[in-house]
This record gives sequence, structure tokens and C-alpha cells, in this order.
Amino acid sequence: MKDPENQNEEEQIAIIAYRIYESEGYPEGRSDEHWARAARIAHAQRTGAAIDKEGDSPADALTPPSSMVP
Repeated sequence: MKDPENQNEEEQIAIIAYRIYESEGYPEGRSDEHWARAARIAHAQRTGAAIDKEGDSPADALTPPSSMVP
């Protein structure tokens, strides 16, 4: 059985990775890149750390793509 804290962390990363995937127009073959980016964002959200890469802000990850905003 998974540690509930780790499961929650993995779920958070999965949600962020999917949002990145959506925001980039559903490209194929980039899931590893999206997961790594999402992991950096999730870590920054948990620790309050800054993110090095441009466009990888925690706020960006939680904002729905403009196509989903009414």
C-alpha cells in the first residue's frame, strides 16, 4: 500500500502534468517532459521554492488554459 502523503504528491504531479499537456495542445510523446516539469512545480508549491525555468510557475500550473475560461 502506498504512503498516503506520496500518493497525494503523485496525484498533484499528475494533475499539473495534464494541465501542461492541455496548455500545449495535447502533444504526443512529451509525457516524460511534462511529468518532470510538473514535479518541479509541485515541489515549489510544497516548499515555497522558486522555479528556474521560465513559465514553470506554480500559479501557471493551476490556471486553466484560456480555451477553458468562459
